[in-house]
Amino acid sequence: TTPSTPLATTSNVSSPPMTLQTIPKEVQLNLFSYLRAYDLTAVQQTCRFYNDPDFIDSLVQHAAEQVY
Repeated sequence: TTPSTPLATTSNVSSPPMTLQTIPKEVQLNLFSYLRAYDLTAVQQTCRFYNDPDFIDSLVQHAAEQVY
């Protein structure tokens, strides 16, 4: 008999770590839409990734779509 090759499983496949920045943008927008302006400002000051005018525009647009 020949040894079988193990199939790829989640335990032996290297994948990037799950971070807030790696989840889909729509999920990020949903999460951040629950923050108060004060808290969103704190996130922007803490993380360059979220201190992006395009992200803020997307967040405002997302929030407007949810309200109207």
